[in-house]
Amino acid sequence: APVNIASGGTASFTHPTQWNPATSGTYTIEAWASNNNGNPDQNTSNDKITFQVDVVDTVVTRVTCMEVFTSSTCGPCVPGNQNMDNNVVPNISNYTIVKYQQNFPGAGDPYYTTESVNRRGYYGINSIPRMEIDGQWDKNADSLTTGVFNDYQQQPAFMTIDTTNANYTGTTATINATITPHINYAAGNYRYHVIINEKRTTGNVATNGETQFFHVMMDMIPNETGNAISSLTKGVAIPVTKVQNLSSSNVEEMSDLEVVVLVQDNGDKKILQSAKKDISLAQGIADIDSDSEGIASLYPHPANNNATIKYQVDVAKN
Repeated sequence: APVNIASGGTASFTHPTQWNPATSGTYTIEAWASNNNGNPDQNTSNDKITFQVDVVDTVVTRVTCMEVFTSSTCGPCVPGNQNMDNNVVPNISNYTIVKYQQNFPGAGDPYYTTESVNRRGYYGINSIPRMEIDGQWDKNADSLTTGVFNDYQQQPAFMTIDTTNANYTGTTATINATITPHINYAAGNYRYHVIINEKRTTGNVATNGETQFFHVMMDMIPNETGNAISSLTKGVAIPVTKVQNLSSSNVEEMSDLEVVVLVQDNGDKKILQSAKKDISLAQGIADIDSDSEGIASLYPHPANNNATIKYQVDVAKN
């Protein structure tokens, strides 16, 4: 049907035939104008637009990642942290948080690391406080609202990250996860990051009046550059296995750690999906010693789920 558009104006057009794609996949759509003002188009090179549409059969909830660049020597960081921790976080769901302590102002936060500073450089950030939401927002956390968060969180995701195991023994953390794409992603520079946070710290108090800090980055495995992903193919799972000794990190309590796993497109820095899991003490079974009254044996040892305990007692007859 013809559409009348004023010179320099715009108009919306709905095609009368509904498009029903037969299968999921990537489709190329073309739209063009013809018979302009009742006459043949004299220049057909500029009247067509082509774009691609991805049709998917699986959409999952986005777990939105908030990265905060802050320091306990930064006065303006206080209202940003308080706003995020007190006003926003209690009212949202499906999120991950990583706070990167920085090496300025002054001497910087006692818990800054090379990784936290280089992660700031990755985003080209030269002032704090600063915050990235899924690698895109790039503003002061003081202006974060639940509405701003929800605008990012409601965007569909096409990838699942399942953290199947997160535990520690001594100062060593072991992480197992699976990354599963639900669409075929175009070729690009994708990487996944495995980040160890301490959920609450008190040992990095400095000059800005804050006495505790939350979701503080302790280690990025293997470092801030992350781990390369050769391709993201629909249904092809990417296994993640990381074992890291945290004895040289700033960890205060091994029992207070969490892991964040995220996948990022280094092209536009957009985070495609993230996930988090508390890191718990690895469960084991202690050795059983024999004594003068009997003999005990345990098998198999070590055991994951089930074990048999055999105890023999000598009874004297009178």
